[in-house]
Amino acid sequence: MPAKPPPTTPLPNRAIFDRTMPAALFQSFARLYASAWHQDYQETDLLDFEAQLLPLLGLSRSQAREHLRLLRFAKLLDWTTNGAQGYTIRFPFFSPVESGKADPVVDGFNSSEIEVKDSHQQHTGSGKAQTPEIPVEGAQTREMVLNCLARAGVWTDVAQRIAGKIVENQERGHAYLPSPADVLGWMAYCFADRRKNKIQHPAAVLAANLNANRRCPDYYRPRQICASCHLEQGYCRCSQPELGFPPEFLDFAFHVDYNDRYENFWGVCPACHGFPCQCPDESPA
Repeated sequence: MPAKPPPTTPLPNRAIFDRTMPAALFQSFARLYASAWHQDYQETDLLDFEAQLLPLLGLSRSQAREHLRLLRFAKLLDWTTNGAQGYTIRFPFFSPVESGKADPVVDGFNSSEIEVKDSHQQHTGSGKAQTPEIPVEGAQTREMVLNCLARAGVWTDVAQRIAGKIVENQERGHAYLPSPADVLGWMAYCFADRRKNKIQHPAAVLAANLNANRRCPDYYRPRQICASCHLEQGYCRCSQPELGFPPEFLDFAFHVDYNDRYENFWGVCPACHGFPCQCPDESPA
């Protein structure tokens, strides 16, 4: 092998032609792949996570870990570790010169947010509901998003464009793209936590993130609630759950005083995962 990297890198077509891959994720893949030139683009040298990987990717620790997970799930790379901070990034899924196309990157993966660049955007059940729920399926998603954005003061034409993106994301089924949960999550980020995140123009920051198809930080993203058992998504055991966002969530996204809601925005009990809380009353009769 030459003593210095070649002037060009033969990136695999399955990554180049995947139009669903965010630009930031493709950039991370390209930099990692180019770093494997020593081993004929099959694997990199042992890279120290702090001293080498982070400067190479230009990301924070959490962003770098997230990009590695997403790329591994997409079967674009894998890695081995020495048990400490050393990582060897491997590319076992294709040869250096590849003509085929790839399946879309990251289908059905629960990830946290991909890089947010703006200074104000740092990492940063079954049965009918007794009260009306915000719908999250099909064409109703558009109405839900428009209602939320109207409440937030986003201009109508911008809101229409964002609603179209959210509906398209839902139809494509890619979990790393914004969903209705991210609409509520960004609202909580921009409004309920406005002071903490130093947001001067919450409606503008909300619209900018959603218009750029950015996921909100996991901390702010609510889970859906079963309309029958009123338990959080992932804890409901109903045979045919109907999951949605209670109408209170829209109010909670604007309110800064949430300490009386179990120290989270959405009022879901951290012990029983119910909304409202379903913990047994242990007080004396």
